[in-house]
Order: sequence, then C-alpha cells, then structure tokens
Amino acid sequence: MSLKLLRRGRNSLMQIKVKVRLEHYDRHGRLKKVVTKESDRVLNNFGYLLKVIFIPVNSGNYITVSGFVDELGNAKGVIVGYDNYCWDYAYASERKYYVEIGTSNVAPANDDYKLGSFHNRAVANIYSLDLGSDYIRITLRASVQATANVTIWEVGLSLRCPTLLDYCLLFRDVLSEGISMLSGEYLAVYYTIEFTR
Repeated sequence: MSLKLLRRGRNSLMQIKVKVRLEHYDRHGRLKKVVTKESDRVLNNFGYLLKVIFIPVNSGNYITVSGFVDELGNAKGVIVGYDNYCWDYAYASERKYYVEIGTSNVAPANDDYKLGSFHNRAVANIYSLDLGSDYIRITLRASVQATANVTIWEVGLSLRCPTLLDYCLLFRDVLSEGISMLSGEYLAVYYTIEFTR
C-alpha cells in the first residue's frame, strides 16, 4: 500500500508505504514459511490517529478527537492534552499497539474496525527505526501464537490506549495464501511504515 501525501518539487510525491512480513515458526522455533506483502488498506482509524498526533493543544487544555471506532463497533473519542486518560499521558492505563491475526479472507474496506474473524493478538514493540537520506522507516514487531489448529488469512495492527478501552484497528491485510498453523506455533509479524522525505 502506498499513499501519496504531498507533492515535492515538480514530479515527485511524498508517500507513506506500509509493508507487512510474516514469519511462521513451529513449536521448536524452526522457520517454516515467510510471507511479505504491501499493506492492503490504511483504515479510517489510522487517519484519526494522525489527527491525534498533529492536532494543536493549548497549554493546560485538552481536546477530544472523535471518529475512532473500536472493535465492538462503538464510536470513541480520544482525549489529547495535559491530564490523565489522554493518549499521550497514559498514567492510569496502558497505551500499546497490538498485532492481530485472524481467519477471514474477505477483502478489507476503509471503515473496517476489526478483523473479519479474530484469532489472537500480541503486543507490538518497536523493532527498528531507520533514518535514511530520503525516507524514515519504523518497524513494529510482535510474536502471535496460534491457540488452536488454524489457517491464518488476515493480519492487522491495532491501538489500545486509556480512552480507547477496547482495541481500534489501524491496518488490516488479507493474504493471497493462507498460513496453516498448529496449536502452539507462532507468527513473527513485522509492520513497517515508511515515510518518503
């Protein structure tokens, strides 16, 4: 997935590119399969996350950014500002990203707010940050275990923060070929978001 952001000069465009890499390991840690692809869909929730990051807030004040939809289908507002329970403070509750895996192969849509058929999730941490001369690239990684014998067709990245007490899906990707997993096997999932300078 490549999203054109801003024209630079006469013929070049600033872009955001999102890629996903899945490494399938057996219960003994042996690599069985690798799948890489460009992301299918940046979801509407990701747009609201960008608004949260860039919206200006006066000192000693706060703003609620509306529009998020959590995995239960509930509309949510995220508080940005100076106090507890705002996305950038996280004093009383966690703010984390999660990789999710599921079994649906239905194509993604902009307004998806959950996987088609959720199986499991795990916390995603920053794996790398690469600052190139013409790009900025950040990769989040999580290890997600199969809790039953299952064929994985979809993967996503979600956010959970103090005012979003349920998970909000930011990306959803459907694989062209399912990954058959036995209970106890796991996927190392890498979400890479690249911004062209």
